[in-house]
Amino acid sequence: MPDVAVGKVRRFCEAQNRHDLADKLRNDFDVRGRSITIVECRPPWDGSPGEWTRTPIAQIRYDAETGRYAVYWADRNDRWRRYEEIEPTVDIEVVLREIDEDPICVFWG
Repeated sequence: MPDVAVGKVRRFCEAQNRHDLADKLRNDFDVRGRSITIVECRPPWDGSPGEWTRTPIAQIRYDAETGRYAVYWADRNDRWRRYEEIEPTVDIEVVLREIDEDPICVFWG
């Protein structure tokens, strides 16, 4: 995954996070090979100490041969499905904007 893409996803997640909800909700991401997974993080529901849950929101996959980014959404079984509303693009900002706007409600619900 290109470093520039990781930086843009980092800034995207930071912009999504609200400081007044930092103890209840935050967005983060994981990088694995040529994919970045954006996750929603929440503390244990009962207020006990422990690890926060990490729910997958979207996955961005990079194709090194074409230099394009494609976006995927997680179904109810956490299986990744190709998001068909936009074609793979060389501009990761297009992908992030689509995730943010979520016109068909598959990312944020």
